[in-house]
Amino acid sequence: MYPGDYWLSLLEVPAASSFPGTGGVANGGNGFVPGILSQDDWMHRFKKDCNLPPARQTSSRAR
Repeated sequence: MYPGDYWLSLLEVPAASSFPGTGGVANGGNGFVPGILSQDDWMHRFKKDCNLPPARQTSSRAR
């Protein structure tokens, strides 16, 4: 099991040039909702809405 910090290190933040959002890709947009105005806004929403559990260590060894 990997700690949350490991998974966050794999996150690829979209480029600042991807914003503002222009809607869904199927409709010719860039895949981000129009309400997301900037890269900072995207990061804020990610951090606010992503409820990561606290990191904990597990062991398969008997105690």
